[in-house]
Amino acid sequence: MSPITDIREVTARRLGEILRRGGHLPNGEVSALNIVPIAVPAATSAARFYRLTAGYSGELSPGLPPVFFLKIMTPDCDKAAVSREILFYSQIAADRADLPLVPCYDSECSADAANAHLLLADLSTSHRSGNWSGDQDEQEAVPAVDALARIHVNWWGGHGLDSVTTKIAGRTTSEFLEHGVRKFPVFIEKVGRDIPTRFPALLEKIVSRLPSIWQRRIDENNGLTLIHGDPHPGNFLFPQDSSNRISLIDWQYWSIAPPAVDLSYLLGLYCPPETRNILEEKLFSRYSDIIRQKGVTDYGPDRLRNDYRLALMYNALMPVWSWSVGINPGIWRTQLTNILAAVIDWQASDLLA
Repeated sequence: MSPITDIREVTARRLGEILRRGGHLPNGEVSALNIVPIAVPAATSAARFYRLTAGYSGELSPGLPPVFFLKIMTPDCDKAAVSREILFYSQIAADRADLPLVPCYDSECSADAANAHLLLADLSTSHRSGNWSGDQDEQEAVPAVDALARIHVNWWGGHGLDSVTTKIAGRTTSEFLEHGVRKFPVFIEKVGRDIPTRFPALLEKIVSRLPSIWQRRIDENNGLTLIHGDPHPGNFLFPQDSSNRISLIDWQYWSIAPPAVDLSYLLGLYCPPETRNILEEKLFSRYSDIIRQKGVTDYGPDRLRNDYRLALMYNALMPVWSWSVGINPGIWRTQLTNILAAVIDWQASDLLA
């Protein structure tokens, strides 16, 4: 079936066909459908989002939700990101109800990735997006890191990923670094005078030396796993009560890389130094315990910390990326302050010698 390109294509009959094809509506029908658009800032995404509330008749599969979240990706979207997200839901994470993911009921993508759609369960009434502020940081950071550990363990060492998938994913971290290197001179030209004086030189050292060191780390081909790549607090859906579980959304930037990339992204970019200093050791210990209990025995605390230092520098280029795509200055400036404070605290740049 071809991807949905316009919301006018979505009818009760079309939704019923989609659910029936997926085995979710064996002998039933979608008897009613209400569609409500979900507004998001234009700078956040070129995709279009809708909430679909369905009425059913006949036989349903257990757990079929009455409300769905529909994401329609348009030709204006990043085609590589579209392909990765569809690949993740359609193949990599298919039938993985045991992981902290939102259930996916359909995913389609055109051959050129110009059009695609995702149909997910809508969790807006049972979950809330993370929004770290003050006392909530630790309350949300603990289950967030637990969720990352479960994701990482599941695909540790590329387990369950075929060679084509691994090749596709392997390009994303190098592409991110290449983008940062390419945009850095313009970034410094435009805003270099407006950031703390010690930051440009530190960033320049990272830009000039990290890519080759990073590639050597990837080429070691051990201590790698599938990472999310964009685990900011808003991409974690926290349950309103204990009857539900945390879920991680927005899988456009997954890759195969050291797991510390996700940890340094979450803690380095989104925690101010005073909060990060309190959380890091506790969360590292918790993360190490979880992956060891799940069978990962060759990635101890020392390796995690060393990769964390390297990954802090990798993610130090995220503010450059955020600036280059027009993200709110308040966001990328805060990211820059937080992540470079972490690079300095961890003496990460010593690894570039």
